[in-house]
Amino acid sequence: MKDINSFLTEKEKQDKKDKPLKKGRGADDDLYVELMGRYKRARHGDKDKANEILEKALKLATKGDVSKKAKLAGAYI
Repeated sequence: MKDINSFLTEKEKQDKKDKPLKKGRGADDDLYVELMGRYKRARHGDKDKANEILEKALKLATKGDVSKKAKLAGAYI
């Protein structure tokens, strides 16, 4: 019989596995959209912080795996 602690850690390990991507999605889509949302909120207050966030998002868009749909969504945020 399994110990309850080992059972719970097994379940956590199974949950942490990477899920396969859906067709038409990039691996960095969620992060890119999140960064663009942060940029939108930051640009009204701290301009320097907003520029740093925008640079990260643009770097991710060029060097990362971001789909065209995510880039379009980021533009409309």
